[in-house]
Amino acid sequence: MEHKKILWKAELLIYKGIKRIAVHFENTPELDDRIKKLRDARWSSELNVWHLTDNHEKKRRFKIDCNLKESDDIKGFIQWLRSKRYSESSVKTYKTL
Repeated sequence: MEHKKILWKAELLIYKGIKRIAVHFENTPELDDRIKKLRDARWSSELNVWHLTDNHEKKRRFKIDCNLKESDDIKGFIQWLRSKRYSESSVKTYKTL
């Protein structure tokens, strides 16, 4: 019996204002059946991708780094907040959103 390597990719996304995890993989009946078994799996015909609730368990399962580094946009926003003399407490709050 030959085992075929499954190629997939998972990434974070915001879909209709809600944080989700998009899972991309080859469209086969076997893989579709596997992802359908996950309780909160939804198909988006708009995005043409399966997506799941964004939580720590799913991030671990799909090997998404939970300690994402700050993007240049976030760094720029933080710098802007500080230039407007926002308190470090406020900067910290905005940074965690």
